[in-house]
Amino acid sequence: MIEIRKIDAAHCADANIPNEPFELTGRMVPALQDGVWSYTIEPFDVPLRDRFPDFPYDVGAETGSGENGRTVFFGAYDGDLCVGLAVLREAMFRYLYLDDLKVSQAYRGKGIGGRLVEACMNEAARRGRQGVYTIAQDNNLRACLFYLRHGFEIGGFNNRDYRGTVQENKADLYFYRDVLCVSVAAMREADRRTIEGGVPSIELMRRAAQGVYDAFDGWNGKRTLVICGSGNNGGDGYALAEIMQGHALDVTLLRVSEKFSADGQYYYDRCMKKGVPCLLYGEDAVDFGEYGILVDCMLGTGFQGVPKEPLASVIREVNRAHEEQGAYVIAVDINSGMNGDTGEGQLAVVSDLTVSIGYYKTGMFRGRAGELIGDMTNADIGIRL
Repeated sequence: MIEIRKIDAAHCADANIPNEPFELTGRMVPALQDGVWSYTIEPFDVPLRDRFPDFPYDVGAETGSGENGRTVFFGAYDGDLCVGLAVLREAMFRYLYLDDLKVSQAYRGKGIGGRLVEACMNEAARRGRQGVYTIAQDNNLRACLFYLRHGFEIGGFNNRDYRGTVQENKADLYFYRDVLCVSVAAMREADRRTIEGGVPSIELMRRAAQGVYDAFDGWNGKRTLVICGSGNNGGDGYALAEIMQGHALDVTLLRVSEKFSADGQYYYDRCMKKGVPCLLYGEDAVDFGEYGILVDCMLGTGFQGVPKEPLASVIREVNRAHEEQGAYVIAVDINSGMNGDTGEGQLAVVSDLTVSIGYYKTGMFRGRAGELIGDMTNADIGIRL
């Protein structure tokens, strides 16, 4: 079974998979008309063979420290053997650059390259980037077609770099793939169709909560405060608290409203039957700094404007505990106070991790998203566009 994982400095040698020969069967010829790229294929009469030179990687020096180093190395492992590699680098603009992608010859044709691409796309989303781009030579037809099959689009052409070199008859094609994100309206419509198709909304809420729980591995040993608003975002929080209580974790609910959505009421009642502690903001004393983890389930993706009281005060309390006491903040679906389409928010929660539900929203890549969202991941709950 092939496993995709990041390569760290302790396994530097894993990144130095030797390049192997490959076949050149034709050339991709791009054309740009009215802002739209298309292409034709010129097959070679006789296939050629080529091989890229090997460039040794120093993983420790190139990755740096922390989760957001300038370079990420993804390895495809068959047990302890690294059989595939993707090298992803920070670039000047909003796209990460896929600098190298290769799979050992004996393992080609098994979908490993595609899985490495998906790991790169997930990394781009986690960093809040627009997507990933890469470059392929026009005579490497199989590579060009591979990228098109895996969701990339032609975005540029450069026939100048090779002039004056032994490769003067070549050109570079630029391929781009954006992180899939949707508008709030499109997400709401997809959610509606899923429910009409037979998946109960209460089940979607449970899946969302399970997705949030699975997205974070640091629950154990910390007190968690799940902060719930009046809508379905709050309902996700009640469902999450029930899951956490089932794992014997230290979880407390904080309600910022006395109102519930229908599904939220269902999971709140289940929490109360199982003895999950619950506080009501404004009536019960609560010290946000006493909790190692704060889960933001107050406002959903459809929110617009500036949060009113008591939400405004709670958002400030969360941000204060995050900044001054080092509380780890997880936002469910979107940071409360952010606009799901524009990413703007005059007053909004600052998160360490935001777990999008269903699909990323466009606002997570616009406006103030870069300063409000730390890491980001998406929980697939079975909704299809």
